Amino acid sequence: MDDVTVYTPGNRFYDGLVAFLAAAASLSSESRPLRLPCRDENNPCLVLDPEEVLAPLRQNLWPEQIAFQRDAGAGEGFFGNPALTRVIESLLRAEFVSFYEAWAAPIVVAHGKNLRQWPPAWAFGRIVRNALAHGGRFEIFSATDVSWRGRRFTDADHGRSFSSEDVRSGEFILLMADMDAALNLNP
Repeated sequence: MDDVTVYTPGNRFYDGLVAFLAAAASLSSESRPLRLPCRDENNPCLVLDPEEVLAPLRQNLWPEQIAFQRDAGAGEGFFGNPALTRVIESLLRAEFVSFYEAWAAPIVVAHGKNLRQWPPAWAFGRIVRNALAHGGRFEIFSATDVSWRGRRFTDADHGRSFSSEDVRSGEFILLMADMDAALNLNP
């Protein structure tokens, strides 16, 4: 394990993250770490002991923090079970869209509607949100080119189906964290 990434109630996406992780952890009958994979070594896999979320909830308490270990291994997804992985990825995608919708207005107010003026994480997030919310296909117009942490989408992706390889599970959490941080930089 390389390092630790901690999220707290101060992160705007925290409550949704806790709910997502509780659901993911509850689907396993095994006591194994949750591995949220990322596609490349620059964005290490996020690994969490499910008890970090479940133990406080069983005591009618909200977790005070979520501490992911950062592991450069690719990971095997959720419990090595493709069907459960599909369910969990759907929940995480819905949480991402919910976070985007809840917090996009301050970005539009601060930067206007032109994606070229938006913070990179938000411009990238907009393209991802649109793909998730519009039938799972990219809708990229007018020579748009967005990038975030080595990922890039352009108008050449228009009409293509969004897949789990475009943004992996762990990357959705990192993307929300970067979008959250960009909100803190707005006037």
